[in-house]
Amino acid sequence: MNKESLEKQSWLQLISIQIGGAVCLPVLMIGQELGKTYGFSHALLAIIIGNSVLCVLGIINAIMAHATKATTIQNALRYFGGIGAHLLGIIMTTSLVGWFALQLIVISLSVQKSASLMFGITPQLMTLNIIIGVIISIVAVFGIKTLDVLSRISMPLLIGVLAYATYQAYGSGITPSITGKSYYHGVSLVMAAAILAVVDLPTYYRFARTKRAGIGSIILFFLLALPLLEYAGVYIGTHTNGNSLVDALIGTGGIIWQGAVVSFLVLAGWTTNNTNLYSATVVLEQLLPKSSLVLRTLVLGFAGTILSCLDILSSYEEVLNGMGILISSMGGVIAIQYLLQHINTHSCQHVSTISIASWASGVIGGLLSMNNILMFTDVPILDAFIIALISVVIFSSLTKGILCKKLPKTCSNL
Repeated sequence: MNKESLEKQSWLQLISIQIGGAVCLPVLMIGQELGKTYGFSHALLAIIIGNSVLCVLGIINAIMAHATKATTIQNALRYFGGIGAHLLGIIMTTSLVGWFALQLIVISLSVQKSASLMFGITPQLMTLNIIIGVIISIVAVFGIKTLDVLSRISMPLLIGVLAYATYQAYGSGITPSITGKSYYHGVSLVMAAAILAVVDLPTYYRFARTKRAGIGSIILFFLLALPLLEYAGVYIGTHTNGNSLVDALIGTGGIIWQGAVVSFLVLAGWTTNNTNLYSATVVLEQLLPKSSLVLRTLVLGFAGTILSCLDILSSYEEVLNGMGILISSMGGVIAIQYLLQHINTHSCQHVSTISIASWASGVIGGLLSMNNILMFTDVPILDAFIIALISVVIFSSLTKGILCKKLPKTCSNL
C-alpha cells in the first residue's frame, strides 16, 4: 500500500473528482442525442430512470470500496484469481488509453475550431494533440491530488459556462420537437454512458473518509450532478440550431464568450483525461508492481497521445465497445459476489470458478447482443453486465445445491 492510498477524501472531494471526470463533451452530446431522438420529456425521464439504476450499483461499489480499501483490479483479484485479474487489467488499461486518445482529439478539435473562429488561424490537429497530451500527462504525475485541485479550480468555469449556455438556449425562441418514440432505449443509452465509470468506482472510493461520505457523494452525483449535466445537453441541443454541440456553444456570443467556451471545453476534457490516466496507472500498478507512478503515468499518457495522432482511431469505437463488454460483465460479477458473500456470510471455495464462468456468460451474451442475435436492452455493454450478474446468482445456487447433496453437513455453513 503506497502513501497515496492512505489519504482520505471527504464527500465534497469525492464528488468533485467524479463531476470533473463527467463534465466532458461526450456526456453533453449524449444529452443532446437523447433530446433530438426521444423528445424533451422522454429524454428527461430516461435520464432519471437510468441514473437511478446506476446509483444503486454505485452505492454497492462505494460500500465495497470502503470495506476493502481495494481498487477495482484488486477486487477482481479477490474474486477471479490471478489470471482473470491480469486479463481485466490489460483490457482496462487499453480501454482507458483509448478513451484518453479519443478525448484528446475532442479537446484539440475544440481548440482548432475556436482558433479559427476567434483568430482566423487553423493549427494542425496533430500538433495540438501532442502539445495538449504532453501537458496533461506531466500534470497527471501528481496523482489523485491533481484530480482534486484541478476539479476545484475548473468547477466554477464549468458550471458558469453551462448555466449561461442554458440561459442563451432558453432565450433563443426555438421550440424543441416532440417525438412519440419510447424512452426505453434512451434509458439504456444513459446507463451505457456511465457503466464503465461505475465499475471503476472502487479505484476512487477506497479513499472515502467514511462510508457515509462515499454513499452520500454517490447519491448526489448520480441523482443530481450527472442528471443535470445530461439535462443541460438535452436543453442546449434541443433549443439551438447548431449541427453539433460545439457549434451550439461556440457559435453564439462575442470573443469573450468564445474564449470562455474554449476554456470550458479544454478544462472539461482535461479533467476527464486526468481521470482516465489516473485509473490506467492504478490498474497498471497491479500488472507492473515494480514500476514507479511517474513512469506509468508518462508511458500511458504518451501512448494515448501517439494513438490520438494515428488514423486507426476512426475504427477504434468497435474495439472499445468490445472491451466495454469484457469490463462491464466483470464489474457485474464483482458487485454481486460481494453482496452474496455478505448475505450468506461465508466464503465459497468455488468463487473464482463461478466468477469466471459468469464472466464468460456475460461476454458471450454481450457479443451476441452486439451482433443483434440476443438483446435485452439493445445496448451490448449493458446486456453483458446484466447477464453476468444473473449468471453469478444461478451458478452460486447450483453450486450450493450440489454441495448440499454431496456434503450435507456443510449446508449449515453455506
